Amino acid sequence: MAKTVEKEFGLDLWLFCVVFVAGAALLFLVPILWCIMRKANLMREYRPKGTLEANDFVKQVVDEAAARGTLATCKA
Repeated sequence: MAKTVEKEFGLDLWLFCVVFVAGAALLFLVPILWCIMRKANLMREYRPKGTLEANDFVKQVVDEAAARGTLATCKA
Protein backbone atom coordinates (compact mmCIF):
# COMPACT_ATOMS: atom_id res chain seq x y z
CA MET A 1 0.00 0.00 0.00
CA ALA A 2 1.46 3.33 -1.05
CA LYS A 3 1.66 6.10 1.50
CA THR A 4 -0.06 9.29 0.33
CA VAL A 5 1.21 12.63 1.50
CA GLU A 6 -1.16 15.54 1.41
CA LYS A 7 0.27 18.79 0.07
CA GLU A 8 -0.78 22.35 0.74
CA PHE A 9 0.86 25.12 -1.33
CA GLY A 10 3.56 22.66 -2.35
CA LEU A 11 4.50 21.79 1.26
CA ASP A 12 3.77 18.69 3.25
CA LEU A 13 0.70 19.23 5.43
CA TRP A 14 2.63 19.03 8.70
CA LEU A 15 5.22 21.57 7.49
CA PHE A 16 2.48 23.90 6.27
CA CYS A 17 0.81 23.69 9.71
CA VAL A 18 4.09 24.45 11.48
CA VAL A 19 4.75 27.48 9.26
CA PHE A 20 1.17 28.69 9.62
CA VAL A 21 1.16 28.39 13.43
CA ALA A 22 4.57 30.09 13.71
CA GLY A 23 3.41 32.94 11.49
CA ALA A 24 0.17 33.35 13.41
CA ALA A 25 2.06 33.35 16.71
CA LEU A 26 4.39 36.08 15.42
CA LEU A 27 1.49 38.17 14.18
CA PHE A 28 -0.10 37.85 17.61
CA LEU A 29 2.99 38.24 19.81
CA VAL A 30 4.86 41.05 18.05
CA PRO A 31 2.22 43.76 18.71
CA ILE A 32 1.77 42.61 22.30
CA LEU A 33 5.51 42.65 22.97
CA TRP A 34 5.79 46.03 21.24
CA CYS A 35 3.11 47.46 23.56
CA ILE A 36 4.80 46.00 26.64
CA MET A 37 8.17 47.47 25.63
CA ARG A 38 6.57 50.84 24.92
CA LYS A 39 4.82 50.86 28.30
CA ALA A 40 8.06 49.97 30.07
CA ASN A 41 9.86 52.73 28.19
CA LEU A 42 7.18 55.29 29.12
CA MET A 43 7.40 54.31 32.79
CA ARG A 44 11.13 54.99 32.85
CA GLU A 45 12.16 58.39 34.18
CA TYR A 46 13.22 60.86 31.52
CA ARG A 47 16.73 62.12 32.03
CA PRO A 48 18.10 64.36 29.29
CA LYS A 49 21.79 64.04 28.51
CA GLY A 50 22.56 67.74 28.68
CA THR A 51 21.23 70.55 30.80
CA LEU A 52 18.05 72.13 29.56
CA GLU A 53 18.06 75.85 28.95
CA ALA A 54 14.37 76.71 28.87
CA ASN A 55 14.97 80.45 28.92
CA ASP A 56 17.09 80.30 25.78
CA PHE A 57 14.41 78.25 24.03
CA VAL A 58 11.65 80.68 24.97
CA LYS A 59 13.77 83.65 23.90
CA GLN A 60 14.46 81.98 20.55
CA VAL A 61 10.75 81.29 19.95
CA VAL A 62 9.73 84.83 20.89
CA ASP A 63 12.48 86.35 18.75
CA GLU A 64 11.43 84.27 15.72
CA ALA A 65 7.77 85.22 16.24
CA ALA A 66 8.71 88.89 16.51
CA ALA A 67 10.82 88.68 13.35
CA ARG A 68 7.90 87.19 11.41
CA GLY A 69 5.44 89.75 12.77
CA THR A 70 3.35 87.10 14.50
CA LEU A 71 3.49 88.86 17.87
CA ALA A 72 1.95 92.02 16.43
CA THR A 73 -1.09 90.15 15.11
CA CYS A 74 -1.77 87.76 18.01
CA LYS A 75 -4.62 88.33 20.50
CA ALA A 76 -2.52 87.97 23.64
